[in-house]
Amino acid sequence: MWCPEVEEDALAIYREADEDGSWPIAVGVLVSRLLKTKIVECRMAGDEEGTFSWVKGKPQIAIRAGIRPARRRWVIGHELAHWWYEIKGYNAPDLERRCDALGAALLVPRKAYPRVVAKVGRSWKAIAAALDTTQSLVVLRCGECEGTPAALVQPHRVIVRGAYPWPDEEAIRALAERRGGGRLRKIAIVDEPNRVALLAA
Repeated sequence: MWCPEVEEDALAIYREADEDGSWPIAVGVLVSRLLKTKIVECRMAGDEEGTFSWVKGKPQIAIRAGIRPARRRWVIGHELAHWWYEIKGYNAPDLERRCDALGAALLVPRKAYPRVVAKVGRSWKAIAAALDTTQSLVVLRCGECEGTPAALVQPHRVIVRGAYPWPDEEAIRALAERRGGGRLRKIAIVDEPNRVALLAA
């Protein structure tokens, strides 16, 4: 779930940390400046990758030990988003997806996106490598920051970005199993398993 308010929230978090969002900073630095705490790594039950909680009245982010660094940064951003929305009193049914989107916007701020592209080029792989994040995240931020129609097809859900007459999820999955179709081309996501992107030409 993405909306313009998410971009405003990301910029507000950067400002709270005395940054202007013109270049991404490490999400661990945001946590240190805003929560005045360190991130805790620990074992977690099930498929949970991170949690936000209050410990003795202080905010705490814990993440699963052993997460790949590129994924780890997004998980921390997601949990920092939980902190932000809790202190702002936001608890709508879309909270988890909104935290997903804000976590991504913290890693690649809208204001910074064109500067990153100018520095490393338009390749999703190059942008992901330069920012030490995942190609999946870059696909979505490309759609959010540029309006480029893109669909990220994952085992558990399909996420679409950009203005395009997207069909339903089942039809998008069918296109992803082929080589795309119509104005859509299929692009492999090579740093995470079982994911592909469809990009409008």
